[in-house]
Amino acid sequence: MQLVARSIALLAFVMPVAAGQKHDKALLDAARASDWSGVRKAYRYASHRVRAYVLRQLVAQFRTETPQSEARLTNVAWTLTGCGKRGFESLDKCWRMSAQRPSSRRAIVAGWTRSSSPSAQKRILKAVWDRDVTVSERAIRACADFTHLKDSWRRTMIETLLRRYDKINSDSAGAKRDSDEYRAYVSLPVPIRETLTVLSGGEKFDSAEAWGAWFKENRDKLPALTPEKS
Repeated sequence: MQLVARSIALLAFVMPVAAGQKHDKALLDAARASDWSGVRKAYRYASHRVRAYVLRQLVAQFRTETPQSEARLTNVAWTLTGCGKRGFESLDKCWRMSAQRPSSRRAIVAGWTRSSSPSAQKRILKAVWDRDVTVSERAIRACADFTHLKDSWRRTMIETLLRRYDKINSDSAGAKRDSDEYRAYVSLPVPIRETLTVLSGGEKFDSAEAWGAWFKENRDKLPALTPEKS
């Protein structure tokens, strides 16, 4: 079954192009060969028709009956982030259709992280709130990879993580052991604190209250990050 799915995925990129349209051919050849960097490079030069076609086929990787590997979907997600605004919109569609596939959502978060752009970070901040703790943890830890963005983004990331931390604590009261709230309470505070340590430039606190007090004091002027701290 896996071999059949893989063959279908490869054949899906067979599309006739007119002679002399070398950029279209380059994009289709890269997609067919799963040359992800090649797709990102060739995409901007290809015709609108072929770009739209390749985007549809990349999105289709997320809806096969036999799920693709998380590593492959991470590459597909990263490839889509290199295809401009339409690529990000296509990846948003993949996110919506993956509500019941945490592995696909983790792959999308990893693809956003590799792109390292503000557009990706905006989406990662929403993924921080995902009900599946493995997806939420992936998004939480991903924030540590965006210290290159300006301080306004770092401030937003810290604030989002603190709100997530507070909600985890408040939702845990009376939560049953098999509930999403309890799993979040057990699994997410440590990655939140570790990510906040990176974003704060090395501070370490053991509670949401202590982190909140630090942020209140430093919100208007965050500590500068040295290369070693970022």
